[in-house]
Amino acid sequence: MKRRSHLFLILAALALLALPTVPALAGAGLWTALGPDGGQVTALAVAPSDPDVVYAGTWTAGVFRSTDGGETWTFAGRGLGTSYVHAIATDPARPDTVYASTTRGGVFKSIDGGATWAHVWDGGTPGGVTPVFALALDHRRPGVVYAGTNFGVFRSTDGGVTWERRGNLSAGVSSLAVDSPGGWLFAGVNSMGVFKSGDQGKTWIPAGNGLPTSGAIQSLAIDPERPRTLLAATHLGIYRTHDRGRTWNPVVGALAAEVSAVAFQDGGRAYAAFRERGVYRSGNRGFTWERSIASLRDSLFLALAAGPVAVYTGDVNFSGSRGLVRSLDAGATWEPSMRGLSNLGIRPIAADPSNPMRLYVGGFGLYQSTDRGATWTRVDFGLRPEPSAIHDILIDPARPARVYVSANDGPLLRSDDGGVTWERLNGGSVPLYLNDLAVDPRAPEALWGTGSDGLGGGFFHSADGGETWQRVGGLPTEAFFTLYTAVDPRDPRVVYLGAAQNVDGVTEPRLFRSADGGMTWERRDTGLADGNVWDIAFDAADPSILYALTSGVYRSTDAGLTWTLLPARGRLFTSIATAPAGPGTPAVLCAARWDIVSPSAVMCSTDRGETWTALRRGLDTYSPTELEVDPADPRRLYLGTLERGLMTYTLP
Repeated sequence: MKRRSHLFLILAALALLALPTVPALAGAGLWTALGPDGGQVTALAVAPSDPDVVYAGTWTAGVFRSTDGGETWTFAGRGLGTSYVHAIATDPARPDTVYASTTRGGVFKSIDGGATWAHVWDGGTPGGVTPVFALALDHRRPGVVYAGTNFGVFRSTDGGVTWERRGNLSAGVSSLAVDSPGGWLFAGVNSMGVFKSGDQGKTWIPAGNGLPTSGAIQSLAIDPERPRTLLAATHLGIYRTHDRGRTWNPVVGALAAEVSAVAFQDGGRAYAAFRERGVYRSGNRGFTWERSIASLRDSLFLALAAGPVAVYTGDVNFSGSRGLVRSLDAGATWEPSMRGLSNLGIRPIAADPSNPMRLYVGGFGLYQSTDRGATWTRVDFGLRPEPSAIHDILIDPARPARVYVSANDGPLLRSDDGGVTWERLNGGSVPLYLNDLAVDPRAPEALWGTGSDGLGGGFFHSADGGETWQRVGGLPTEAFFTLYTAVDPRDPRVVYLGAAQNVDGVTEPRLFRSADGGMTWERRDTGLADGNVWDIAFDAADPSILYALTSGVYRSTDAGLTWTLLPARGRLFTSIATAPAGPGTPAVLCAARWDIVSPSAVMCSTDRGETWTALRRGLDTYSPTELEVDPADPRRLYLGTLERGLMTYTLP
């Protein structure tokens, strides 16, 4: 198994559901997302002219779109990149015209329902882009768009073609709302409350008497039937005004805690998403409130939107236990609304060599599929008191029902029934944190593992199925990080260890080889450059050929004594895999390329790395994490990503 735990944790800090049946050749010549469904939803919008059209902005994958009121979702973020979506606004008359603001800065616009996006504004800052935290459209004036930034409010009157700053608000604007019938524009200003304008932002007057004088107004909502009534989401709870902002009062029945979003629905119904305390609802225009969704541990309710039929809320929960949900009965009950919304960060992948239909993937949670990715089940509920990042998944090839899982909060989990039940192993007397795992073929219960204990990074061996571990000697410990291990398929005594070491503030790649099962080691990294050794792979057709990844792809034909940099273009490669192509034919060599500036690709070669072809079609990801070959079908590739879950591609 190939794991890059340190890279995953860095990228992730930036990151029980069914999918439609996957055809036998899903992903043939095209990268296809397999799920699991779910992920972190940060913005929501229901199209005013068609309540069945709903847009969901996510933490890293851009935008998804539903045309059936949240029953199913399709990816609609091509062109947005790896971006946290702050806000979404839809045209009042054209549901396919939508605006989105992201961490990349400025405003994006789509006129085809998210099939394509154009960057229409950089945020108004010379020499760079500025995050836009709020968007609002004037329903009486087609083409009028307002944007809230750290430098005030800006307006476009031509659908985003040109922009101008409006008024003298100089502080950060975190929320906007337009009372189109009355002609009033409201802005939530950081640590200053609410301001309003009756002349499209040309002049502003205070409208926040009674609101907290510190913190941000995260969201504003106007009652569509009584537009003098507004709700404000503050860090001290929900506030309400009935006189268009002259006076505000805290509401009854809700907590004095941080609120992320508020929304009105027809009939005087209102909803509020508390950041960590759940969702509340009101049936009397916000006078009194009751809890609608109880808070979950580690839940962050950030997004909320209400249409005439359904209300939606997004739970940014790293455990993957919720995601996007909707209510069709005014918040009395809630149901998952994530079919096709694949935005979970996936890193380790394990395919059962004895059963090609069984897959395991891990991120912040462990998932299993028994139909090659068509449907998924969460299989680690109850294992820990809180969600954990999964580092590695290892299926015992001699006993496929035995599965090992390493995570960031302990040494090892083991299941002997294919993930139905789990045992947490203590790893011995010294606290041990494991990253990458490998089977030691010399004994039925023997395992290798990279990780760290009280002495620092190292290489460890278990002879009893992971119950206890011993540090393998002969390796450095100070400022030493072990990342990946590989066992020679021809001789199980030959083990390679990929690592990194900090030398005078510079990270240098380290690769070690043992010819005696880990008793002694020698360095084999001459010619490797640039940081960490992220991966090691043996050529599937000729195991005497070895590949390694740092920021590039390297090849060795002398057991790692020397390395040659191969001409694979890219800034950083995160995973490598080789697949047999036929008798007497060089193996197909593939490497996953990560590039935060442009969409990533999987680069493949049929001549051992001398020339490469980029497999990009359908790959809507910037952060691939793990590349594996289906053990039953070498043409099928599996790719873990931080934005789109698990993806698959079938080679021609």
